[in-house]
Amino acid sequence: MSYDLFYVGARKVQWAELMAWAKGWPQMSAIEDEHGHRLAYENPQTGVYASLWWGPQPDPVAAPEGLVDAELHFNLNYCRPSFFAHEAMPVAVALARHFELQVVDPQGGPGGAHIPTTQDLIERWKAGNRGAISATEAVLGQKRPTMDEAAALAYWRYKRALPKYRAEFDQEDPLDGYFVPDLNLFALPDGRAIRLAFLTAPTTYLVPPCDAFALRRNDQTVLVWAKTMEAALGHMIESDDDDFLDEEDIIDDPDQEPPDEDFDGLRFIGECALFEPGAMDAWEAFHATAKGEIPLDHLTRIQADGFVDA
Repeated sequence: MSYDLFYVGARKVQWAELMAWAKGWPQMSAIEDEHGHRLAYENPQTGVYASLWWGPQPDPVAAPEGLVDAELHFNLNYCRPSFFAHEAMPVAVALARHFELQVVDPQGGPGGAHIPTTQDLIERWKAGNRGAISATEAVLGQKRPTMDEAAALAYWRYKRALPKYRAEFDQEDPLDGYFVPDLNLFALPDGRAIRLAFLTAPTTYLVPPCDAFALRRNDQTVLVWAKTMEAALGHMIESDDDDFLDEEDIIDDPDQEPPDEDFDGLRFIGECALFEPGAMDAWEAFHATAKGEIPLDHLTRIQADGFVDA
């Protein structure tokens, strides 16, 4: 099940034009095979993917008077967390603005052919996503792993900015830098999807927005809830709100294309914290004595498309 958009405009867009436009997006790759011509959007950092098909469709779009079917079709699957739409819909809007196109939403909703906006497309996708999740769960007889939407968006923002974090904080000299951990997704038997960070031996960290930590100790992995660590050490972890947070620098502005994938000038730390060196004694004690709270065999590794949010 998927959300589809069809483009209409004053003329058809040629494949060569589309490929030239796609060169401005590092996540885009052109594919020509037995299924047709398409651009695949894939971001390995966040796990988000979408497709843009080029060429005549089996059922031609009924374009309004004065416009023609541009023979472009945008596709984003349902049964995904909402950050798929937050990342992919700016691409759909940027395409329309670049080629001066309008979109037709066959899923319904007000309007007919219209000039798209990112927020409108996100809300349309989210409405369809809720219905698709309910329908899929009814057929399968089971629910998909679920995470709170705000937590899922925080995960996405962290993953998207991770290269910037590492360039900013993860210095070669441990006295000057912070270890910047990755975030991983797991499902629990109770149906929750959680964010988990693997921490090395005690050092100074950039603490990500997560639900649990995996501590490596004496060749064993101990899993503790983030709230346990926060209760023990939270007063020693300093949040940095010095203008390092600018969400609009992460969600690409469709008026600016191609997107700045180097995140030049990005400042984002509001959902993270810096574990200060002065807390090292307390952290070492916690690391050495913390009791495992989550059995390892309760974790099932999932990918970005392996859960939903609510």
